[in-house]
Amino acid sequence: EVEEEEEVPDFKTLKVAELREECEKRGIDSTGIKKTLIKRLTDFVESPEPASAKRTIEDVDGEVAEKEVVKKADVEEAEDEESVEEVDFKSMKVAELRKECSSRNLDGKGTKAVLIKRLEEAVQGGGEEEESSEEEEEEEMEVDEVVDFKSLKVAELRKECESRNLDSKGTKALLIKRLEEADQGGGEEMQESSEEESEGEEETIDFKSMKVAELRAECSKRDLDTKGVKAVLIKRLEAAC
Repeated sequence: EVEEEEEVPDFKTLKVAELREECEKRGIDSTGIKKTLIKRLTDFVESPEPASAKRTIEDVDGEVAEKEVVKKADVEEAEDEESVEEVDFKSMKVAELRKECSSRNLDGKGTKAVLIKRLEEAVQGGGEEEESSEEEEEEEMEVDEVVDFKSLKVAELRKECESRNLDSKGTKALLIKRLEEADQGGGEEMQESSEEESEGEEETIDFKSMKVAELRAECSKRDLDTKGVKAVLIKRLEAAC
């Protein structure tokens, strides 16, 4: 009767904790990941060894306490392995992806697509080698090329510029232009002539749509007096342009 009952459980439907309990009941090793536990239990149940030769629950009771400390470490290790296999990086936020990269000693910089690709490669076992290879750098550059800079906010554009060692100052239009030119391979030339481009951009700025704080910042960049009401600041900036 005992042997018939042992053949009934569908070990594949059990959770890790339940599989470990089944292993302990049968007096077999309860360490390892889910696949290992299922195989171990299946082999035990299907083995032709007579029931009398198998260890009973009473035989194992004395060993359970001794294994408890070691088992906790093994459980954490096994659960970590399973969680890594089941993680859906695409459903995670950028901040969470950066944490995952940090926990794996991977570079946490880059867009969401780059971080996902880096983590997936690391899980597959080639993350560290490919991260330092020229091929990955080229692949990351290709991913960056598809970024829609126009959909980013000014703060995000500034971060993108800083990550590319580009000047992060200027209006949204200037930052977008700088990033697009950098992705097309003209980043260094564009950075050298950023002052000239800034002048061209400033000619098209609509100062009337800006807030007082922004107007004062523009005055400060042009070494102009930052005092006065909005109308005075606008007039001063238009005269300077």
